Amino acid sequence: TVQVTYSQIVRTVPATGSMFPWQEVIVGAEVGGYRVAAVLVDVGTRVQKGQALVQLSEDMLQAELASRQAALRSAEAAELNANAALRRAEQVATSGALSLADVDRLKAEAVAAHARVETARVDLHTAELRLRYGTVVAPDSGTITSRTVSAGQIAQAGQEMLRLLRQDRVEWRAEVPEPQLSRVKV
Repeated sequence: TVQVTYSQIVRTVPATGSMFPWQEVIVGAEVGGYRVAAVLVDVGTRVQKGQALVQLSEDMLQAELASRQAALRSAEAAELNANAALRRAEQVATSGALSLADVDRLKAEAVAAHARVETARVDLHTAELRLRYGTVVAPDSGTITSRTVSAGQIAQAGQEMLRLLRQDRVEWRAEVPEPQLSRVKV
């Protein structure tokens, strides 16, 4: 015989399941039609938010930027010319040597020239953004879990290049037999 004693009994509940990423981000280029110059990471690489992952060839992007800069300078020169013509016309118009229709036409040309400058500025800003998007960066810290991009291929906007396990967090999704559910506690 043995004297009865109190002791804690631990019961286990068998559970099976699979590991899943907490959040997996599909990383792709924001601009398309450019050759991939370099892939700077591989599967298993830990990355930090903002770190460069893929570099697209910048030759065409640089050329587009230079073209937009030249277009802006040209539009600004045309605006200066239109404004000078308008100022001269307004000075001469008081003497009656120029009709009001001609002055109105020159005012419209000055406004149109200003609009072309604004359009050229927006186009230049777009080209600068495209050049910046030539480097694909990590949207968050984590680990690269998949790579479907290689140097030399043509990148398409939005197409998957890499997958990133955000913040290296995973979840275990378990299945517990129904009769055992009442025994499960946090």
